[in-house]
Amino acid sequence: MIARPATTATATVPPAVFSRAGYLAGLPTVLKILWTIWLAAVSVNLVVWALVSSTGGHLAYPWPAWVAGPYGAVLFAMSAGVTLFRRNRPPTTRRA
Repeated sequence: MIARPATTATATVPPAVFSRAGYLAGLPTVLKILWTIWLAAVSVNLVVWALVSSTGGHLAYPWPAWVAGPYGAVLFAMSAGVTLFRRNRPPTTRRA
């Protein structure tokens, strides 16, 4: 009689998959909307500035920086705060 090799019951572990859904993936919906509004406003201002600079014959003062800078800095600070708060918060346990 031929003996089979001993088999052990091992749990199959799925391979670790790293999915990077995006920088805004973990933010609350309100911050995602605010980032979208910021991006739209900055885009429109950059297009207008580029048109003014190209048709005026000289490079215009980069005033879109005043639109993008302060509002973007506040949004970045809020997003970083929320991300750090969520990362450092202990996991909640659910009762069944």
